[in-house]
Amino acid sequence: FASDGDYTLTLVGTTADGRSSTHTQLVQVRTRDVAITKLSVPKSASVNQTQTVQVDIMNKLISENIQVSLYRGTTYGEELIGNGTLYVPAKAKKVTSAKFSYTFTSADQARGKVTFRAMVNPQNGRDAYLADNTAIATTKVR
Repeated sequence: FASDGDYTLTLVGTTADGRSSTHTQLVQVRTRDVAITKLSVPKSASVNQTQTVQVDIMNKLISENIQVSLYRGTTYGEELIGNGTLYVPAKAKKVTSAKFSYTFTSADQARGKVTFRAMVNPQNGRDAYLADNTAIATTKVR
């Protein structure tokens, strides 16, 4: 579709002997575009210290609920720290922030750092531009 809107789609099926049937349905086309504008993590931390990780989000087109997830890199992949749903208004003059608490561990200290990955997605559809839905930042652990 060339633009967002409500479109009526009609499907007509006809058999070889001339019988036919029609089905009509309204389809809503809505472009979504949410973006992480900043992932704020502490520059450094100590074992057993709890710090805030903040994900700043903007919504360019449609006010809606956004799924926000925060992961921590591990030796074998990633571990989910937390996730939640956040209402993000469209075209707002300021960002909407999601805050997570993280307590640094001795395993983090052994690696010397923690790499965080934040991810946002609209709840009711796909995002038009996925490249700005993820952000990565690192904290040194001493």
